[in-house]
Amino acid sequence: MANTPPLNAADLAHLFSENPVALQALFDNVPAQVLVLDANDHMVYANPELYRFSGLTPEQVLGHHVERLVGSKTFTEYKGASERLARGKPVLWQGWLSVPAGPTRFVQQTVVPCGEPGKAPRAVIFISWDLTEHKQREQDLADKRREIETAESLKASIVDNALAAIVSADANGHIVEFNPAAEKMFGHTRASVLGKAVGDVIVPERYRAAHTLSMARLHAGEPARIMGKRMELEALRADGSEFPVDMVLWGTGVGDAVHYTASLIDTSERREAALQLQRERERLRQSEKLTAMGSLLAGVAHELNNPLAIVMGGADMLAEKSVDYPALKEDVTRIREAADRCGRIVRTFLNMARNRPAARSPILLNDLARAAVDMLAYTYRTHGIECVQELDKALPSIEADADQ
Repeated sequence: MANTPPLNAADLAHLFSENPVALQALFDNVPAQVLVLDANDHMVYANPELYRFSGLTPEQVLGHHVERLVGSKTFTEYKGASERLARGKPVLWQGWLSVPAGPTRFVQQTVVPCGEPGKAPRAVIFISWDLTEHKQREQDLADKRREIETAESLKASIVDNALAAIVSADANGHIVEFNPAAEKMFGHTRASVLGKAVGDVIVPERYRAAHTLSMARLHAGEPARIMGKRMELEALRADGSEFPVDMVLWGTGVGDAVHYTASLIDTSERREAALQLQRERERLRQSEKLTAMGSLLAGVAHELNNPLAIVMGGADMLAEKSVDYPALKEDVTRIREAADRCGRIVRTFLNMARNRPAARSPILLNDLARAAVDMLAYTYRTHGIECVQELDKALPSIEADADQ
């Protein structure tokens, strides 16, 4: 066998001419549809695979014109290639073929002319392969690819136009996605942070050790207690400033790998609004306290008016009786001055406690200064402070509300 020369085309032709049964056995068992036409385009041979493909019987095929099998459209296309077949050249064709007795199928055909070169072929052999399932798989893959591309485009559009900052990292904590909202929030460009450790980009330095430990736990497969939960954290901008954020973290499987995505919202304005509200509430409480104190002072002042009136009346009577007693008169004068000071303080309390609109009138700044010193005199004394008043008597009066 090793010394047997290889067969050429002439040897094969001679072999099959001497043994036509071998040629028919080849056609009968080849895994493709085989159809032979004579010079008048009548079907003279079809293998079992073609009968299975077409659903026709030998009586419906053999001796009949090929147009009956393939239809007028396909037959017209076949005749359009007759010039090439006449030159002894094979014709390759593929497309959807409608068989009258069966469903439309996608086939690939090789049409081989048989005869002497330069003359019209004595016969034409059609060898067809049914590629419908393969074509359908290609179509399914193409449809699936379009669905994936559409979904990816939709997701990319959502991510790019989301109001929240979206930052995705791989299992090692390296950034793989950084949407425009994140660029605006953190002050980094997407290109400058891709591939960098998320902890180095947006996590303040004092929290990085804890962040690295959390990522290590996730990578080791430990339960992710923070997944899907809203958390209030501090984040880091490109300029080094920190600001508060609300964050929700979730994991996504991509093949055999896991990616972690965080959605972040800057809560600086909300925190400032909360602080402002707290300050307003504190001012309101203080105002309520002052109002209550004013009411109390008004009550105290009214209660003091009567005994003060008695003290001042008694002082005036003593002053009249002490004309001949200089030492006693001096004591009475001090009592009267103290009573007057108490009266001024009581009047100041009453004026402060009154809930009335501002009323401007001529007043002296010196009188206001003296009234203020009188109110604070006890505080000064208990703290060992001596208050010396140096008031310019030439100051003119002004139009103002003395109580306010």
